Amino acid sequence: VSQSRYCCPWKDRTRIACWQLRRTEEILSLQNKKQKKGDLGQHWTPANVVELMVGLLRLKSGNVLEPTAGSGRFIRYLEDRGYKVKGVELDASVVPADIFDRYDISDFFNWEGGAFDAIIGNPPYVNGRLAEWNTSTWQGDLPSTANLYLHVIEKCVKQHLKPGGEIVFIVPSSLLSGTSLGSS
Repeated sequence: VSQSRYCCPWKDRTRIACWQLRRTEEILSLQNKKQKKGDLGQHWTPANVVELMVGLLRLKSGNVLEPTAGSGRFIRYLEDRGYKVKGVELDASVVPADIFDRYDISDFFNWEGGAFDAIIGNPPYVNGRLAEWNTSTWQGDLPSTANLYLHVIEKCVKQHLKPGGEIVFIVPSSLLSGTSLGSS
């Protein structure tokens, strides 16, 4: 896995480490050319990438949110290292029974939750035109056509990150080119 690091300020209140991880199709497929309306954009993060991402956290303990927690790889890894973790996941069918109590089964955009010291994860990559917005109470500043991962980041920063907190997310290279933003 090769990596490139980009730091970008957001509203002068926190530092967001945006990591672009280049992977082969054998490691993790981030391109889904056959998406259709209602797809969840789920991609399971390999264990070695989870380890790398958790290693990027400056915080060595505290409350951590995984807003699109999937099968719980981040939750398990973080808890094994002493963090207190809350996962949010829309698809209850992917949540392991032995850690189900660490999850809130909810649409993240309707989830009220609290503020966290750190937020980590692999948000879904779904073209905004294909996302299901009809039940969401979240009203961010991005156009509805923006890729879903951008909406996840925006909600995390605006509603769930404590001042001085940090975010570590896997993001596609389209973040740097601006093509994920969609149109107004």
